[in-house]
Amino acid sequence: MVNNTMLLEGLDALGITLSVSQIDQLSRFETEISLFNDIYKLVNAKGDELIIKHFLASLAPLPILRDIINRKGGATQCADIGSGGGFPAIPLSIALPETSWSLIERSKKRCGFLENVVATCNLYGRVSVLDRDLKEIHQHYDVVTFRAFSSINDVLSSLQTIISEDGIICAYKGKIETSMEELKH
Repeated sequence: MVNNTMLLEGLDALGITLSVSQIDQLSRFETEISLFNDIYKLVNAKGDELIIKHFLASLAPLPILRDIINRKGGATQCADIGSGGGFPAIPLSIALPETSWSLIERSKKRCGFLENVVATCNLYGRVSVLDRDLKEIHQHYDVVTFRAFSSINDVLSSLQTIISEDGIICAYKGKIETSMEELKH
């Protein structure tokens, strides 16, 4: 079960307000992670570390993404590359109900997990799981996220084929030093 105190305090520190039903969806997602993590090796964290490093880290850019979506006029097509355990896409799709998400993942086992999360968190109709390689995707997206998928330079040229003309790429890379180092090479 999600440590609601840790989650709520973290959201407050980030200046993010979510509804009771959104908190419940995050809680259901955390339950699924806890049930299947050892089997599928989804994330390398449990308890408070899971909340901080995965849930809150996924939601940290939410105010920026909300602003971008508002400037686009609302409904936005988003993709998460190498979705794995569903971060950052599942928390973002819960927090941004006006968006549609394609979770692009090559591992059939992880796709099965993600399909289960979509059902458990009641995200049908807005979140779809694509069991495909990035090279097989031909749709264009307004927002593309990835986390621990690949180095920034390795993935940028591939993402050019799926990002809409005025779209944004949101790379979750942890420390700024990591991103700056990747961009040098």
